[in-house]
Amino acid sequence: YYRVRGHSNWGYGGYSNVEAVTVSVPDTPVLDPIDNSDGDASYDVKWNGEARATGYTLQEDTDSDFGNPATVYEGAATFWSAADKVPGTYYYRVSASGPTGQSGWSNVQTAWVGRFRADSVNLTVGECTTLRWNFSGIKALYISFGYGYDQEGVAGHGTREVCPSVTTTYEALVIKEDDSHERHNVTIDVSGSGCADPVI
Repeated sequence: YYRVRGHSNWGYGGYSNVEAVTVSVPDTPVLDPIDNSDGDASYDVKWNGEARATGYTLQEDTDSDFGNPATVYEGAATFWSAADKVPGTYYYRVSASGPTGQSGWSNVQTAWVGRFRADSVNLTVGECTTLRWNFSGIKALYISFGYGYDQEGVAGHGTREVCPSVTTTYEALVIKEDDSHERHNVTIDVSGSGCADPVI
C-alpha cells in the first residue's frame, strides 16, 4: 500500500489517498505429456511459458514422491531433451522463477525407457530399424529376430538391425537368476505392401 504527502519549509501537508499494488510470483507452469511410447532412451520434456517468469527449474526423479530429485535443467527455455537414459521410469516436475519469486511445482509427467525397444516403431516397407536391449542381473536372454527364426541366445546388452516387411512383434525372453521367466515385446508397424515377416 502506498500514500504520499508533500512538505516545504512551512511544514508537511496531509497524506494522499491510498493505492495498492499486488506483486505476484510467476504462475505455475503446466508440464506437457511426454511422448515416449516406444520407450526410447531420448525424448523431450516440454512445458508452457508463464508470465513474470525469466527462468525454469526442471527436476527428475525415479520416485513419484520426489524423495531424491535431481535438477536436470535450469534456464529460460521451455523444453529439455533427455538422452542416453538407462531403462526405468522417470518422473518430472517444473517450476518458474523471476524477479518476484518462484512458483509452486507443476503437475508431474512420466517417461518410461524400455529394456527392449526399437529406434523407430513406424516404418514403410523397405525401411529398417534397430532393436536395442539392456538387461542386467539375468541368467540368459533369447530373442527371435523374425518370423521362422529360432530364439537366439544373446548378451544382456546389444543391438540388431531388422527390416520387417509387415507389422511384426519381436519378443525377448529373459531368464532370471532364480529361473523365472520374463517376456518383453516391441511391435514395429509397417505400412505399404509386403510379403515377409508376419506378426510373431
